[in-house]
Amino acid sequence: MRNSILTLGVCFAAAVFLPQKLNSAEHKYRLEIFTAQCKMQLYLLERDGRISLVRNYEIASAMPGVVRPLGKGVITSIEFDPWWHPTKHTRRYFLRKKRIYLPVKIPPGDKLNYMGAFKICLSHRTCNGSIYRIHGNNDPAKIGKRVTGGCIRMHNCEGVALACVLKVGTEVIIYK
Repeated sequence: MRNSILTLGVCFAAAVFLPQKLNSAEHKYRLEIFTAQCKMQLYLLERDGRISLVRNYEIASAMPGVVRPLGKGVITSIEFDPWWHPTKHTRRYFLRKKRIYLPVKIPPGDKLNYMGAFKICLSHRTCNGSIYRIHGNNDPAKIGKRVTGGCIRMHNCEGVALACVLKVGTEVIIYK
């Protein structure tokens, strides 16, 4: 309950501090992700067909050599204060490479929860069929670098604010 109240407060603050055009629930948006440049752009899709850039974001993206999905997709769900359910592959990788044991489920706020304060699930899938996400992080120094195992990471405050205005079904295009 406490986390839900905190998230609602952040969403209210996001509505106050984001550009006015983001405040309306009737607008449509598109996200474009440029993984090699560690950049993401939010566009407003105007009713008259015009497209206008609303905001640029710096992100953390997949390490060079990591296969990641590209192309068009949509947002399938948005969650605040998420649990993390690392895959078997991820748990094995953490144990082998980082000497960190990951449980099957990691609660919100745990230092091992790499989802951070939010997660936006996409229709894109990894090569092994796992869900591809935009999510928060537990290490802000990694933003702007190619350091992830595949997913897109953002600063928690920016991502929560963004997640408060986007809707399921929003188009997301991922470029190399």
